[in-house]
Amino acid sequence: MNLDLLSMAALSVSAFVVITTMAKLLGSSWQQRITIGIVLGIWFVGVAAVGASEIIVGGGPIRTAGLGVLVVVPILILSAFTFLSERQMKRVKEFELLPLISVQALRILGVIFVLLFAANRLPGPFAPLAGYGDMSVGILAVPLAWAVASRKTPPRLPIYLWSALGMGDLINALVLGVLSAPSPFQVFKDGPGSAIMPMLPWILIPGFMVPAFFFLHLVVLAKLRQREPASSTRLTPKPA
Repeated sequence: MNLDLLSMAALSVSAFVVITTMAKLLGSSWQQRITIGIVLGIWFVGVAAVGASEIIVGGGPIRTAGLGVLVVVPILILSAFTFLSERQMKRVKEFELLPLISVQALRILGVIFVLLFAANRLPGPFAPLAGYGDMSVGILAVPLAWAVASRKTPPRLPIYLWSALGMGDLINALVLGVLSAPSPFQVFKDGPGSAIMPMLPWILIPGFMVPAFFFLHLVVLAKLRQREPASSTRLTPKPA
């Protein structure tokens, strides 16, 4: 089985885990979770269809912008649906932090970028930095999830730093991908370029996994910033 098929299988399984986590996060009932899961599944299939049709393959400003739309628009929609709704923010507050962090362990699949670079199918510095960055975030998610599970209060500073690393890695990968693609914005012209990214199965990374992971980082930050319930042990003035 070649790298393309293995990557397609791994990304599909990872997407299922991400969809399940997001459906549990955003839905307050089984009916809502199923509906949200179906909508997210349609998003995944839609991205796959764009990759299969290769309508944004070939470079140029329009096609590069098309890939950018696949990344940015889902983040905006998910953020508006979640952070502008009092009901959804209540869900964020009630939802456990552990699955939001542990799901990011899937980013060890950044090894795909490293393998594509080794096979001379993706260029540097895009592929190595994106790959090792994702792998680092995924590996760090494991001890961080353990710390969250084993402590009464989450380690806020490490989570903030890890989230900043995770979001920064995603932004860095997107910028380097654009600068490596055949377009007027191309800076890194040595090597094969990043022209394969709008194709299956690779389009699933910027078109689905990146927006989903970025959104989940935003949820973690929003959850940390929410006020904790007032302590029942707070001292109150004694009546005169």
